[in-house]
Amino acid sequence: MNPMTTAPRATRGRLIPSSVAGRSPRARVRLPVVMEIRPDFKVKAFLEDLSKDGFRIRSRAVLHVGQVVSLHMPRETVACELRWVDGFAAGGVFLTQSTLAVW
Repeated sequence: MNPMTTAPRATRGRLIPSSVAGRSPRARVRLPVVMEIRPDFKVKAFLEDLSKDGFRIRSRAVLHVGQVVSLHMPRETVACELRWVDGFAAGGVFLTQSTLAVW
């Protein structure tokens, strides 16, 4: 299965063990969010997976490693730093604690 496609219905929201040593398990999700790249620039995006420390996101924005963004989610806004970018997908870490990432 291509890791950049949506997870099968049976695995959505379930914890998936990481293949990277020392990395926490991730939950595959499809959560719509608004990503604030600058105060005057926001884009719609989807969180595709989530762990206690970070996330993978897909959007139509051009993103850069090291960029600090805010994710506006249904119940909270969280500051994040992007650690990797591949096309329109990116991965990042939470700079403030997210209630979504606590299980």
